[in-house]
Amino acid sequence: MNQWDNCTQSLFYTCRLGNVTGTVTAIGISTNININLDAINMPMLNIGQVRFITNDTLTTINTTLICDTSSRLWAVNSLQFGEQFSTFACAYMYSNGTWSWQ
Repeated sequence: MNQWDNCTQSLFYTCRLGNVTGTVTAIGISTNININLDAINMPMLNIGQVRFITNDTLTTINTTLICDTSSRLWAVNSLQFGEQFSTFACAYMYSNGTWSWQ
């Protein structure tokens, strides 16, 4: 069982540039990531896994994530209109164009 399996309420989620090494050119929120991989090594993502992208690396991304307790999936801001996903994390794009999560 992973940390997302027991959701019972929505939560407020924040992503910002923190303890990330390297030249970051954009930040976002990654969805449907494989949490079993080593997050310390920041595995690469495909662009389809990243939401709320901003090139302003001084910006903080704030959003509400809503849990559908029936499906055990998360949605951004609304269960009615948004896609649902199983996992999420902050995402960072490096100057070489690759996205990683942490």
